Amino acid sequence: MNQLRNSKGRFAKNKISICFLIMISVMTIMAWAGMQESKKYTRAIVQEPEKVAVAMINHLPASSNAPVKQIIVNVAGKRKFKYTDYLVRLSYCESRFDVTRTNDNGEFGIDRGPFQINNFFHPEVNDKQARDVIFATNWTIDMINAGRQHEWACDKLIKGKLNYIAMNK
Repeated sequence: MNQLRNSKGRFAKNKISICFLIMISVMTIMAWAGMQESKKYTRAIVQEPEKVAVAMINHLPASSNAPVKQIIVNVAGKRKFKYTDYLVRLSYCESRFDVTRTNDNGEFGIDRGPFQINNFFHPEVNDKQARDVIFATNWTIDMINAGRQHEWACDKLIKGKLNYIAMNK
């Protein structure tokens, strides 16, 4: 800790900045090493997007649950959906393409499936449908086409960091 202090005994700003950059680098390396699958780390991505999520979303691993990713791409292609990349990044950010992923929001229901469809706010979608990649992708495309992409926690993060063109009509 003394190495971070200047000659007056105060913390040197440039050394703290270097430590912060090293910390971010270590977190990114941990993510690539597979730590992104832990629930604690996933919560950190949502709660502290400025620190971690940018690297995770900008660099999708090629092997990250490829079948689910490919199904999403295929469904979007068949529907001629022009924001396929956004759709893939949304599923990755929300669930890491995990169809079994759930997030308990207490009195506000449970998020389920690859797009984390909430059962409190969307009771029209049952558990089986929310976990079905084809159904969930089609449902999500319909929501996005209706201008309701703001309902996803990752929407602002993806758009803000990747400079997506606003999709509201």
